[in-house]
Amino acid sequence: GRPLLKREKGTIELTPEGKVIFKCAERVVRIAEDLEKRIKSMHEEVKPHLKVGTTPTYSKAIMPELLGSFQKTFPQVMIKLDTGSSEEMEKALLSGQNDIVIVANPTLSKKLHAIPFLKEELVLITPKDHVLSKKESISLREIRHHPLILREEGSATRKVVLSALKSMRITPSVLIEVKSTEFIKEWVSKGKGISVLIKRSIL
Repeated sequence: GRPLLKREKGTIELTPEGKVIFKCAERVVRIAEDLEKRIKSMHEEVKPHLKVGTTPTYSKAIMPELLGSFQKTFPQVMIKLDTGSSEEMEKALLSGQNDIVIVANPTLSKKLHAIPFLKEELVLITPKDHVLSKKESISLREIRHHPLILREEGSATRKVVLSALKSMRITPSVLIEVKSTEFIKEWVSKGKGISVLIKRSIL
C-alpha cells in the first residue's frame, strides 16, 4: 500500500520506502546467489558411492582386479570396501550397510538375489611331513582323528565342511576356530593341525 517510486519531470526515483526495500532486496539476492554457489559446489565435490562387502580372502584374491576394472569404467564412483565373514556380509547387505556383497555362501537369505559367478574348490591342507600329505586322495573319514583348524562361525567354508562331515555322521576333532586364513596356514605349516580352505586362498 505504499508507493516505491516517484515520477517527477521525466525522472524516476525511489521513495524512502522504496530505498529500504531496495537495500533489503540486494541482500536477499546476494544470499540467494551464495546459496546457489554452495549447493553447486557440494554436488561437484560429492562423488557417488558404491558400498561393497566381501570376505577377507576375496578382498585379497578377487577384489583388486574386479574393483580396478570397475574404476576404469566408472572413475567418478567412490568405492567403499567392507570385509567380514560371509554371514556378516549378508547381514550388512540386509541392513543396508552395503549395496552389494561378494561372498562364498550357497545358502543366502531368500530376501536377497544371488548371482553365481564362479565355483570354488575346497582343498585339505596339511604339514609337508604329515601322514595324509603322501596320499593322492583323502576321504572325509580319514581326517576325523586329526586336529582340525576351522574358520570362524559365519564362514561359508566352515559351514560347507561341517555340513559334509555331518552328512557322514562324522564328529571332527576341532582344535581351534580362527578368523584369519593366514593364521590357519601358519599353524598348519607348524604341524598344529590340518584344515580345509578355498584353493585360491593358499596359492
